[in-house]
Amino acid sequence: NYLFYYTYAYFLRSVGATGADIMTWGRLFTLVFPIMGAIAQWKLVRHYLNLRGLRSALALLFATSLWFCTSIIRYWALSIRPDMGAIALVMVALYIAVRRPRFAFAYAGVLFYLAWSFKQSVILAFAGICLFLLFQKRWRDLSVLVTVFAALIAATLFLGTPQYRFDTLVATRLYGFDFKYALQIVPKTLVSNAYWILAPVVLLLATGTRSE
Repeated sequence: NYLFYYTYAYFLRSVGATGADIMTWGRLFTLVFPIMGAIAQWKLVRHYLNLRGLRSALALLFATSLWFCTSIIRYWALSIRPDMGAIALVMVALYIAVRRPRFAFAYAGVLFYLAWSFKQSVILAFAGICLFLLFQKRWRDLSVLVTVFAALIAATLFLGTPQYRFDTLVATRLYGFDFKYALQIVPKTLVSNAYWILAPVVLLLATGTRSE
């Protein structure tokens, strides 16, 4: 998570935060990421569903509420932790991948790397988009995305210290994944966030009504 520490350290040093002010300024800085993620999600949904006017405003409301008001995020939007920066960068990468500007998947590879540098577990999101491209047989996009992402990680590991390589490649394998715990929290998460999970369905229905 080296980029998380460097980013926050640079910001806190820039504002001259010391002592208890570190917590206050750090929490305020975290707000940048959910705002960035909400805007990227809104723009993605608006583009994909071709929303305008009131429907676009509704999509913005849903996105903002998801990033600030659901139990998935909880207090993380005002905490000092790498998760918010990582998932916000993933959201921006997905937006670029959907919009597909020139060199889109090269940019997406860089953004996924930055997200990985904040929190390495976002590799699962990268794997998800790779599977999508694989099933769609978009070989060129897949190769560009994987090449850029892998090259940046390889450079990071090469330039990092032996301790960093150990922490990244070895230490993370010392802890197992508890599927039983995951099965316990999934139903609770779905129930507590049912309203926002249904939001895309509402948007799809609204778009379908408009097209008719």
